[in-house]
Amino acid sequence: MLQTPDQEPLDTLGTSPPCWSPALTQKLAQDILPRYLSQCRWFGGKARALQKVEIIQDTLFPGTSVHILGVEITFQEGPPEHYLMPLCVRSPGEPREETTSSPHRLLGQWSDGTRLEDALHTPEFQAALFRGLIGHTPLAAPLSLTLESPVQAPTADLTLAALQARVLSGEQSNTSLSYADRWLIKFFRKFEFGIHPEVELTQHLTRHHFQVPPFLSALNLQAQGQSGVAAMLTHYTPHENDGWTFTLKAVRQVLDQVRQTRQTHSAEREAAVIGRSSYPSRAAQLGQLTARMHIALAADSLHADFKPQPFTHHDGQILSQDMQAKATRVLQELHQQYHQLPESAQALAREILDGQDHLLHAYEKLQQADIQCSRIRVHGDFHLGQTLNTGQDFVIIDFEGEPRLPLHERRLHRPALRDVAGMVRSFEYAASAALHEAPAEEHPLLAPWAQAWADTTVQAYLHAYFSTAHGQSFLPQTPASTQLLLDLHILDKALYEIGYELSYRPHLVPIPLRAVARLLKTI
Repeated sequence: MLQTPDQEPLDTLGTSPPCWSPALTQKLAQDILPRYLSQCRWFGGKARALQKVEIIQDTLFPGTSVHILGVEITFQEGPPEHYLMPLCVRSPGEPREETTSSPHRLLGQWSDGTRLEDALHTPEFQAALFRGLIGHTPLAAPLSLTLESPVQAPTADLTLAALQARVLSGEQSNTSLSYADRWLIKFFRKFEFGIHPEVELTQHLTRHHFQVPPFLSALNLQAQGQSGVAAMLTHYTPHENDGWTFTLKAVRQVLDQVRQTRQTHSAEREAAVIGRSSYPSRAAQLGQLTARMHIALAADSLHADFKPQPFTHHDGQILSQDMQAKATRVLQELHQQYHQLPESAQALAREILDGQDHLLHAYEKLQQADIQCSRIRVHGDFHLGQTLNTGQDFVIIDFEGEPRLPLHERRLHRPALRDVAGMVRSFEYAASAALHEAPAEEHPLLAPWAQAWADTTVQAYLHAYFSTAHGQSFLPQTPASTQLLLDLHILDKALYEIGYELSYRPHLVPIPLRAVARLLKTI
């Protein structure tokens, strides 16, 4: 009998010994995966009502007993989603790695101790996957390799690295593995056929010598005459922490200083406290880097997938309608969950819902404005968590775009200010998150300082961005149209955050509610 990790018994698999079999795949689809997926951070369908799980592809990875399953998830409403799950059956005699750091690696266990595991957490598959992506293991259909350049390292180093893999923590929508902190594999959990923007943009920026982890290769999976990307290999970037962790620490330091001195906010004290902080200069550094990223993404005028395209009046209409539609959906969700919100959040929600007409009307300005600029390829999901702080500089990562969007939408040319707005909201969110951690009785003292920190940081970031990008075609030609496009993208991002927090972290929904309520007064 196979049992799930929480020891709930499932139906017997028959009299045959524990092994990979049609009975097991049927059990996976009917019983195990519907329960297991809801626990996985990378599963993006938690907020949707699941209807059916079906295994539509089963690929044995060369030289291993690992089955890479293509899983189709259908829901009661909306389109299906597809995920890749490398699984293996491990006998009781094989080493048992600790599961405390990866609690969802175990899908089930037979009564004799045989285990059904996520193979990305097993040494066998970690090593085999690395050998496949560096081209040392021949791959056969339906698997293939896109190799940018041979990995330059002694064979002994590669052999050792294959045995020194570790699964990185903090990954949301995929699973990443570091190999001896020299190479990194990202295994894409959500799978679609077509060109993957993460591979496409990382490869492009590597060729333009931009600050990304250099692209090395990609593992492709074919079916029904189509191909999609299953995994990507890059160099590993040594870093102190990610940009979000680094920034949140900087805000906390300012608030701690205010807490210790009990200084009420004033312009003079702000200059003394925030002005002496090193963070605004790092924000400016990130602004320069953002501009250089956009310049690199707009540099290839001969390649149709990267050639800048004009932002036309029709584009303004489409963007306006898209933003209005997304805002309407979020406001409907907010209305439906209104009575589940705490009282403090209800007051903010009521203010926003009462201002709904004004909010939606703001997007109509895009249909009337004469915005002259180009649309380019963008990061698409840009925030502090998508940067690595090396101590002296930043490196930008995770170019897959918003995982909830289909690939073809993630690859669209868009206004560059979409990325800028995402980073602005990330700075503001960090300040609000640090304030949210403080006891409520300290908010009157700390709130003005958190807002001042956010304002100073955003100003430093934007000044550096616009100075570096001055004269580029992706910037609107007038200050008014620049401000309009930036403000509406910031509003769009803050509304997205409300929808996200309502679905996944309702205790944090007051943070984007305050942002939207504040924006309603200025748009």
